[in-house]
Amino acid sequence: MRLFQYCGAVYREASAIPTWEDVLANHESAIKEALWNGEDEDYVTDEMYDRYEIAVYNVERGFQGDRCWRVVHLPKDVDPTTIDHIGVYWSFEEGAAEGHWNYSANKVKWTFEAVIDDLQIVDKAGSVYAYTDPLSGESEKEVTLKPNVPVRILDIEGGAGGYYWEDDLPEDDGDWTDKDWDDPSVGRWMTT
Repeated sequence: MRLFQYCGAVYREASAIPTWEDVLANHESAIKEALWNGEDEDYVTDEMYDRYEIAVYNVERGFQGDRCWRVVHLPKDVDPTTIDHIGVYWSFEEGAAEGHWNYSANKVKWTFEAVIDDLQIVDKAGSVYAYTDPLSGESEKEVTLKPNVPVRILDIEGGAGGYYWEDDLPEDDGDWTDKDWDDPSVGRWMTT
């Protein structure tokens, strides 16, 4: 399996769905940390297995046609459309998308949205590993996208240092047809 470094995370080109044994081995240190924090081992592994089954279903067929979201905080003078990669970790629940570790008063909160119109854009292995992480997976509702997936800027909070303001964003008509993805006048577009 060939690996690529991609926006702080490893993207697995083969993206095969990992086995349950692979998941346990991958999360060995996180399981130990959960146990060290006082969690019961059976509870941790049972919870992980439940999430594993959900994750496998989602990457095989459950995400098809769904939207996903990503939130990042960037300095006010950074235009996100100039960034090569906006990231691989997305949330399949809008309310679960959060920008971590980078929030401050000097930053602008950007919310991005993508449509999983083809399951080939999903990094299946990355999504399963992210969702089954015993220290964060379930609450984050994570799906991992491959590079170069079309996304749009959905929302801006805090102004954008002269690039875009919320008023610059078109109203979301809720209609995600193919014409919307090809129409540059609908939202601000970029890729993962």
